[in-house]
Amino acid sequence: MNFSDSLPMRANSECSALIVDDDVEYARVIADTLSGTYQSRIVTTVDAAVQRFQRASPRVLVAERWVGDPKRLIDFIRAVRASHADLAIFLTSKRPMSLAETMECWEADVDGWLLKPFHPRELAGRVDHIARRLAAVKQAQIARADVHSWAS
Repeated sequence: MNFSDSLPMRANSECSALIVDDDVEYARVIADTLSGTYQSRIVTTVDAAVQRFQRASPRVLVAERWVGDPKRLIDFIRAVRASHADLAIFLTSKRPMSLAETMECWEADVDGWLLKPFHPRELAGRVDHIARRLAAVKQAQIARADVHSWAS
């Protein structure tokens, strides 16, 4: 499946954080931690994440690195990043990653990851940090476009 053909460019978000993890209990802890800022939805498969993105695009994606087929998850992340540059993408991992796996994440343009177990507030801090940075970049782009249109 070519993910990029099935993802919307940007829709009104019905959720602002999407959590992809087959460990629902852990996913609920993440959702509870983010609940002060984000309305979260939990899915347990990459296919369910694709379906969720077809309906609405969240502002944050938190995914377990080893949910389902790891290559499929990375392909999904690449497609999401290509059409949603302002999306904060974080991975969690139930096991340490090799150098090749780490490089694959960087090459897919993942914003960061944490090895389980981690303190949920650390993830919340990282998510908030990157979301603020991405929002600031987007505002700067809008301001530049306004200046260019005014100057024309």
